[in-house]
Amino acid sequence: MGTTFALVDPGGKLAGWYENHFKEKVHHLSKTTTTELFSSLEKLQKELQVLKTNLTKQLDNYEVNQSVETINSIKKHQENQINQLHTVTEEIGKQHKEKMQAYIEKKKEQEAEQLTKDIEDLLTELTQE
Repeated sequence: MGTTFALVDPGGKLAGWYENHFKEKVHHLSKTTTTELFSSLEKLQKELQVLKTNLTKQLDNYEVNQSVETINSIKKHQENQINQLHTVTEEIGKQHKEKMQAYIEKKKEQEAEQLTKDIEDLLTELTQE
């Protein structure tokens, strides 16, 4: 009697092994790549959130600083206007006093002249009579 050997296709088994091995590697690479991609996207999202927070803080600080500078500028402008008004008011007061003094002196001179004329007229009348 003879022995029967099953036909074994070593080339088919090797091709099947390579195909299965290739599929496992592709699956593993796909899984690793997807995981790394999601991890990178999560990191990027966190970095963007930090950047957004920092930018918001910087904008808030800029807004506060601009507001403070504007308020200080307005206050300084108001103080300058008030100082100018005080200066002008003092100058007008001095000029008014000087003009009033000159007016009073002129009136005194006019009254003295008028009084002198009235006395001369009265003396002239009395001496003619």
